Amino acid sequence: MLEILAKANDWVHVQEGHGAVHGNGISRAPYRARAHVSRLVWFGLAEHGAPRSGLYRITQEGRNFLAGTHVVPKIIWCKNGKVVEVDSAQVAIGNIKDVVLDKEYWDNYGAIQK
Repeated sequence: MLEILAKANDWVHVQEGHGAVHGNGISRAPYRARAHVSRLVWFGLAEHGAPRSGLYRITQEGRNFLAGTHVVPKIIWCKNGKVVEVDSAQVAIGNIKDVVLDKEYWDNYGAIQK
């Protein structure tokens, strides 16, 4: 999702399913794209537009993360849509590029949050 936002270089309407609509057309996005982009917001790598707009765009920190010059906490814990705690361990793009988390992890994601 972060790469889609970076390539669009503008606000992107992230759909609930598999799509991301931007000025250049529509990009096929990961399943549950809006949930993924919301997580990017929690890590500070993307920002949300007006409430209920479905619009998101990459932040400078997101660009720096893709460039390998910014790190984020390895784990964050959220409650009611807000980050309440962050792990002291940090990760860079090289630590997660091409890592695919399994369906069981994402199905239980809400349960592991504090």
